Order: sequence, then C-alpha cells, then structure tokens
Amino acid sequence: MPEEGLPWLPREQVLRFEEIERVARLCVERFGFGSIRLTGGEPTVRASLPELVRRLAALDVDLSMTTNGATLRLLASELRAAGLRRVNVSCDSLRRERYGQGMEVILIEPGGVKTPIWDKSNEMADQIQQQMPPDAERIYGKLIAGVRKATIEIAQDKGIEAREVAETIGRAMTAKRPRTRYLVGTDAKIRGPMAKILPDRLMDRAVAKQLGI
Repeated sequence: MPEEGLPWLPREQVLRFEEIERVARLCVERFGFGSIRLTGGEPTVRASLPELVRRLAALDVDLSMTTNGATLRLLASELRAAGLRRVNVSCDSLRRERYGQGMEVILIEPGGVKTPIWDKSNEMADQIQQQMPPDAERIYGKLIAGVRKATIEIAQDKGIEAREVAETIGRAMTAKRPRTRYLVGTDAKIRGPMAKILPDRLMDRAVAKQLGI
C-alpha cells in the first residue's frame, strides 16, 4: 500500500451482496457450478463478509476462500458458522508477518499427488456434466475434459506418492537451516520457476496447451 493511499471506488460501483448472490445463483442453477471461491484483493476487508458467506453457502456449493490471513483470526469463527468450509492462506504473507518474532514459516508446495481425491473429483465432474445445459457444455466441455485427463494421469502415472510429501515435511522440520520453500515433484519443480519467469499470458498459454484447450 503506497503511503499516499489508493483511490476508493464509490460505493455504487461496488457489487452489493444481493447482486453477488444473484450472479452466483445463476452460475449454479444455469451453468452447473459446484464450487465458489472468494478471493480478491483481500476478501476479509469487505465489511460484513460473514453475511456474504451465509448467502453463498445457502446455494449448496463447495464454498472456499483465499486470503492473506492477516485478519482471519478475527473472522474465522463467524465465517465457519456462516458456512465457509475451506480456506487457502497465502503463506508468503504469513512468513513476512512473523518475521522478527522468532517464528519461521516454511512453504511445502507439492505437485500432483496420487490420492483418492482425483477419483472423487471425476465422479463430481460426471454429475456436473450430466446437469449442464448445452451452452455450458459448449463453453466448458473442452476444459473439463482436459482437466479430467490431467487428473487421471496424476492418479495413475505422473503423480507423486504422498510419502514423498511427508518425507519433505520431515526434512524441513528437522533441518538446522530449512529453506523457505520446498517444491515436491517434477511438475512443481518445473511450474514454480516458470510462473516466476514467464509473463502471465505466456504462462496461461502453456497451461492451456497442457490441458489441450
């Protein structure tokens, strides 16, 4: 945040909770969305966030949130009670927050791991595709097929064993001077540096090519 601050949008240009709920309901009921993620910016700075979570949780979707965690401790109980089920916290911001307090934050970033979650994901994809209207199938069908192909490859061949992740965690916890970031698996070791070096659009093309879209 610059010292002089940032210009704030007029309130009338910011979507109201009712409008966000209306768009989300359309995505769920017409296009078969099964999950919604709140992100940003930083979602926890939005006033009355638990009320938005309550509205979206009522749509019976997998509701999650990505946050830098700075104010999460103040809202966690309310968000859970409102229906939030999963939270992805940016550990980079947590590491910087804890710097100088005698607490180290270490990131373990695995690639695709062989677990039953991929079978469950494909079962969910079957259900979603069966309920998708023709327009949604036309727009998202190729993407879903590409993602499913990639997850099958992870589950059957390319994924790493969960044991490798556990061993990496063990090494990080027992090292005298652990690294701040551990990439586990070939795909993570390739994708991590690529994301830092390649421009966003080129990275998007690389991912799209991998998925066949």
